[in-house]
Amino acid sequence: MIRSLRARLFLTVWPLIVGAILIVAILSTRSARGELAEFEARLNSPVAPTQLLAVADAVMRDWPTLRNADGASRLQTLAVQTGDSTALLVLDTAGVIVASSTDDVAQDDLHQQPDGSLELTRVTTSGNERRIRRLVLNGIALASASGQRLGSLYALPRGAPQPSGARMMVSGIQRSVWIAVIIASLLSALGAWWLAYPIVAQVQRLTQAARAVKANALATRVQVSSADELGELERSFNDMAQSLDETEQAKRQMISDLAHELRTPLTNVVGLLEAMRDGLRAPDAATLQSTQEEALLLKHLIDELQELALVDSGALAFEFADLDIRAELHHAADAFQANVPAPRVSTPTASVMVHVDRRRVAQVMRNLLQNAATHTSSVGTITITLTADATWASIEVSDSGRGIPADKLPHIFERFYRVDPSRDRTTGGMGLGLALSRRMVERMHGTIAAHSTEGVGTRITVRLPVAAARPRDVSSA
Repeated sequence: MIRSLRARLFLTVWPLIVGAILIVAILSTRSARGELAEFEARLNSPVAPTQLLAVADAVMRDWPTLRNADGASRLQTLAVQTGDSTALLVLDTAGVIVASSTDDVAQDDLHQQPDGSLELTRVTTSGNERRIRRLVLNGIALASASGQRLGSLYALPRGAPQPSGARMMVSGIQRSVWIAVIIASLLSALGAWWLAYPIVAQVQRLTQAARAVKANALATRVQVSSADELGELERSFNDMAQSLDETEQAKRQMISDLAHELRTPLTNVVGLLEAMRDGLRAPDAATLQSTQEEALLLKHLIDELQELALVDSGALAFEFADLDIRAELHHAADAFQANVPAPRVSTPTASVMVHVDRRRVAQVMRNLLQNAATHTSSVGTITITLTADATWASIEVSDSGRGIPADKLPHIFERFYRVDPSRDRTTGGMGLGLALSRRMVERMHGTIAAHSTEGVGTRITVRLPVAAARPRDVSSA
């Protein structure tokens, strides 16, 4: 099996081109031969009509003597008058030879047509060459003095057929056609070989780049060299490599962030335990309480990571049901009444039913309110606003905190991302709450978006489908 793509392309394209050229050549030569045969088949007598009329008068006068032994000699004498290259042939009304000025006619195939014309087929052999010449000769009718039909007189070429000018022209055309076939085949071979070169070069570049990416050189890119399907493949490869590079960077960043998040509480726990072991700190209620808080922080981090992984993989179970989101928002705000500032709720007077998982909605609201409370001073405000139409229930959680810079706003839903680069726990959590909230909202067929003005505040908008706008889900999404 041929493994070279260039050779395979060549062996696919070149035979098709050569085959097409051969078909054209064969059809051209056959057409030329057919036209020549038709031309020769309609070739008239080589003798001028006036000359043949004079011979015909003499033949009619000598008709009684033509059938005896002197007839051929007499006809030969008359043939001399028409030229050395012409033979005379006399047939009776039944198409039988009466007299001939040459013996060559005995080898010819003669067929007299009803209209008086004579179809003659002459075959000659010269070495290995066999020539066939077909002629249709128009004769002159012969009649007696009383008007009785005697036969017909024909003038035909003497001896072996010579190539006519038309036949020589057709032979020259055939030679030219086959020379053109050979030249075109060679040129098509070169063209097919070089046509395959850029295609193979593109494939080779892609292969080398793929091997580089396999070797973890994720910054590898190929130059897009065309606008065709191979160019689209090169662009797709670059997009894939870019995606892999971004994924690898995100993975490294996540590992770094996770190590940082785990290090602080673990360091605190280990420090407290070593202090109690060394007798530097008594295992009293305050120490144990501090140790428990750090352990709970670790557990909370691990739980959020597990939930995020489950949501990403689609394995986290959702129990969909109709829920009065108005009542749920009041319930979420009540849980934060002890905070300063306490959230204020603005909702319609009528119930707004959505088709969601109640437990996941409560978790999303808890994350949003916790973020708002973290970034809002005690004299600020936190507001929950609910609006609804026939399709969506829109929940806005807004605060009058310090806001988010415009360049950082698009990243707040990424895992482990914090607006504060110092990663101080007093100015932000572990950077998983908003990432988890977004995936949960999306799994409940909703959307979440953030709007913020630095120094003014932040507004998070969650849209959930109303119950009448979605079919009832009886299983996990």
